[in-house]
Amino acid sequence: MTYYQKKNKNSISVEIGESGIVYKIKDETTNRTEKVPYENILNDQYEFYESNKTFKNNAIYTGVVGALFLAINIFYGTKLWAWLFMLACPIFYYLYYRSKAAFTVIKTAGDINMFILQDEQHDEIVNAIYKHRNNYLQYNYLPINYDNNPQAELSKFAWLKELDVINEREYQVVREEIQSSMA
Repeated sequence: MTYYQKKNKNSISVEIGESGIVYKIKDETTNRTEKVPYENILNDQYEFYESNKTFKNNAIYTGVVGALFLAINIFYGTKLWAWLFMLACPIFYYLYYRSKAAFTVIKTAGDINMFILQDEQHDEIVNAIYKHRNNYLQYNYLPINYDNNPQAELSKFAWLKELDVINEREYQVVREEIQSSMA
């Protein structure tokens, strides 16, 4: 299952695979593809916003210059082109507004953060990432390995609980099972 997102110069591809995510991001400064194993996807998220501030600055400058030219036209009766600047001001502001992009950033255990655009697909993509991660972790890590060190098994299940793959009650049941096998 692959999701594609595009806004301004940002292109993002999220391919949900058997053992992890193939994440691609391309913008003005970055063009990279990363393989993110499900084990590395954390529950930590934060929001990130970007916009083209040049458009905002141009809107302010043209508005101020237009207002100055309009005042000069009124006071001195000159024919400076105030209307041109007054027309450019809302155009630049509109361009600034359209350049805004909001992202949800999903943190990973490595140095890769996955940026997901906050658009109409956002919730579906984020939910699919966590659903596939949880299913993968349940399938591969949920059975108790009695041949493994009991402390390592307890750590594994504490990790699964921390990622919300299992709840507190399930963790306690597994913990009791591991402790009773040690006795």
